[in-house]
Amino acid sequence: VSGLRIAASYLNNFGRNRGDLPDIQGYDNPDYAYGQWGYDYPNWTAALTADYSIGNNFLVSYRGGWHLQNQNNQQIRPPDGTTYNFNYSNDRYADDPFYLEHPELIHAEDWTSSATYQERQKYIQEKIGNNLDFSYYLSFMGEHSLKAGIGYAWLHEDVYIAATHPRVYLYFGRTNTSLGFPIGPGADPESPFYGQYGYYYVRGNYNQPINGGQWDIHANNYSAYIQDSWTVGGRLTFNFGIRAESQYIPAFTNVQYPGYNDKPVKFDLTDALAPRLGVVYDVFGDSSLKVFGSFGIYYDVMMMYMAELTYGGYKHLRNFYALQTPDWTQIAASGDLLDEDSQGAGGTYAGFLDYLPPSFGRTDPNLKPTAQREISFGADRKLSEDLSLSLRFVNKNLLRTIEDVGALAIETDPETGETSVTEEFWIVNPGYGWSLPVSEGGKFLDGRWRTPKAERDYVGVNIALEKRFSKNWQGGINYTWSRLTGNYSGLASTDEVGYDNPGEARLGTNVQLYYDDWFLMYDGLGRNLDGPLPQDRTHSIKAFGSYAFPFGLTVGFVGYGRSGLPLLPKLYMNNRWMLVNNRGDLGRLPFTFWSDLYLDYMLKIRGRYRVSINLQINNFTNTKTIQSKIISPNLDGIYADDDEILDGTLASNYMQMIADADDVNTAYGRWETRFAPWSARLGFKFTF
Repeated sequence: VSGLRIAASYLNNFGRNRGDLPDIQGYDNPDYAYGQWGYDYPNWTAALTADYSIGNNFLVSYRGGWHLQNQNNQQIRPPDGTTYNFNYSNDRYADDPFYLEHPELIHAEDWTSSATYQERQKYIQEKIGNNLDFSYYLSFMGEHSLKAGIGYAWLHEDVYIAATHPRVYLYFGRTNTSLGFPIGPGADPESPFYGQYGYYYVRGNYNQPINGGQWDIHANNYSAYIQDSWTVGGRLTFNFGIRAESQYIPAFTNVQYPGYNDKPVKFDLTDALAPRLGVVYDVFGDSSLKVFGSFGIYYDVMMMYMAELTYGGYKHLRNFYALQTPDWTQIAASGDLLDEDSQGAGGTYAGFLDYLPPSFGRTDPNLKPTAQREISFGADRKLSEDLSLSLRFVNKNLLRTIEDVGALAIETDPETGETSVTEEFWIVNPGYGWSLPVSEGGKFLDGRWRTPKAERDYVGVNIALEKRFSKNWQGGINYTWSRLTGNYSGLASTDEVGYDNPGEARLGTNVQLYYDDWFLMYDGLGRNLDGPLPQDRTHSIKAFGSYAFPFGLTVGFVGYGRSGLPLLPKLYMNNRWMLVNNRGDLGRLPFTFWSDLYLDYMLKIRGRYRVSINLQINNFTNTKTIQSKIISPNLDGIYADDDEILDGTLASNYMQMIADADDVNTAYGRWETRFAPWSARLGFKFTF
C-alpha cells in the first residue's frame, strides 16, 4: 500500500543462572549448596510497528508489543517436611538433661535445617502494549507540529511462590512482646505463656497455610495525550502538551475481606492530568546559540508489586508459642500445614500476628497518584563547526507519593480472651488525608510523631564541552554538581540496599519500609529526617575521547570521577530500623576515579566484506576504592518502648542498650564492598 511501512520483530532471550556466592560479611550458612543454586528465566518479546502517510503533512503510527518473562525450574528444592531456623542458639541450655542426652540437637545462631523452604513454581509477568499516534503539520501564524495519541496496556501476572510445609523459627532464651504481652522466659512464671526455653513462631500454619505468594491477575491501563510544537518567526518555539493516564491496581485475592474491592486503587484519566510547557529561543537565528526552559508535572505508572504486599498477594502470618520443651524436633513434626496439634507440640499457643493483612478497608478514598514537578533551563552554544558548549539547570521536586503506613491493631476475643495483633497498613498519600492524626481528620493516634510528607528535592547543574567527530577524533568533558535531599529516596529505596539483592536498592514500589512504623521517618530526637539521601553525589565528572588511525584501528576511552555516597548509622530496633542521628552524620565514602578503554580494528577483506575485532576493558585503571561500609552498629535489633523513643532515652542510650542486649556489630564502620575489579570483553563482527 502506498505510504504504508510495516515492521515486525521477535526475540527469544532465554536466560539461566547457576551458582551463587555467600554474603561478604560471613554470616551466611556455610553448609548451603551455593554451587547448585539456580533458576531458568524464559523471556520472549515481539513487536509490530506501522506508519501510514497521508499526503505530506499527516502521519498515522502504530506501535505494539508483547513481552513475557518467567522464573522457574528451581534447582534447589525444599525438603519434604518441616524446616527449622535458629534465630538464637540453644547452646545456653547445653547442661539441660535433654541436651546432655541429645547434644546433636544443639546448634549455633542462624543455623537452619534448610535454607530453602519455598518452592518457586512460576513467576510470569506479561504485558501487551498498544499505541496509536497521529502527527499533523500545518502553517498558521507560524509552523505547527501537532501530535496526539492514545495508548492501551494489558498487564498480567501468574505467580506461585510458597512453602509446602511449615517453617519454624526458634528464639531460645528470648522473650517476645509483639502481641502486647510477654511470651517466653520474661513472662510471669504463672502465666500460660511462660516459656522457660524461649518462644517460637510458625509460618505456613493452620491459620494461614500459604507461606509466600500466590495470585493470577490482570489489569487494563489507558492513556492519551495531545501536544503542539509551535515555531514563530523561525527563532522562537513553544511546546505545549498535556497527558492523561487511567490505571488501577487489581485485588490479588478473591477472599472477601472487610472493604473488599476488586480495584482497590483506581485513577481515571482526569485524576492524572500532566501538563508540559517548554520554550526554545534561537538567539541569532543560525542555531549557534539556543536558550531553553521547560516545566512539567509527571505521574508515576504504578507497579503491580504494590498489590503483592497490600492486596492479598503475599501472605505473612505468624503463630506465636511459648517454648516449653527443649525437644524442638517435635514442633510441626507431621509436616502438615493444617495440623494444629503438631504445630503446638512445643508449648502454649499465644496468638497470631498478620504482617500483611490486605488493606482493602484502609485505602484512603481521596488517594491521589504519585507526582513530581520538574523545571529545567539552559543554553547550548556552538563554538565552531565541531565544538559545542552547553549549560543546564534541573530541579525535580516530589509533590506526593503513595505508600503503606503501618500501625499495630490489638484485638482480644471476648469469649476466649485470646489476643491477636495485626500490623495494619494504610494506603495513603503520606502527610495528607488519612495519614494525619485523628485530631487533624486522619486515622492515626495522637501522641506520636505525625506522618510526615514525603520529600525529595534534586537540584543539578551540568556543564559540558564536546567536540564531534572530525579530523579522525572526537572528545568531550562534562561536570555535574548536584544535591539530592529529603526523607524519601523514591520508588527504589536506597535506604534498604540489600533487601532484595545484595548491593541493590529495594524495588518495593509504593510499599517501602519508610512508613511501616510511626518513628521511621524521624531521628532519635524526633526531628524529621532531612539531608543528603543515600544516592546523593555532589560532584560527577566524565571525560571521553577516541581517535581513528588511518590503518583501521580506533582507540577510545571514558574516564569517570564521582563523589562518595553519604554514610549514616542505621540502628536495628523493634523489628525495624531508625536513622537515629539523622542523615549524613558520618561523612562520605571516598571520591572514586576510574576509566574504561576500547579498541576496535577493522580489516577489509574484499569488496563489501569487513571483519572487525574489538576489545573493551572496564576499569583498566584497576580502581579499588571503597564503595560501601557496614553502617549498622548492631546485628539483630534492640527493643525500645514508645516512651523511650519519645523522650529521647533511645537517642542518648542506644549504644549502651546495644551492649546490654549483647547485640554489638563488631564489623561496624568497616568497609563492605570495593569498586569492581577490571574486566575485559573480546568481540568479533563480520559485515557483508
